[in-house]
Amino acid sequence: MKSIAWSPTVIWAVIGCGAAYFSVTYLMRWRTNNLIETLFGIVMGLLCISAVIRVGVNVGWWSFLYKPGK
Repeated sequence: MKSIAWSPTVIWAVIGCGAAYFSVTYLMRWRTNNLIETLFGIVMGLLCISAVIRVGVNVGWWSFLYKPGK
């Protein structure tokens, strides 16, 4: 079993939580937002998904689906 590099994992977890917060905040006001705020909400949602995948890879949650780097 490989050891986990906790610093990048914690940083990505914080990025994921912050991106989720901003994404939900902006996308809840979908109809009243202008184009830039809507795009910001979508980009933050994608960043949140990316951070969840990155944390999952670092912790080993996704090892049953694929092996990164192979």
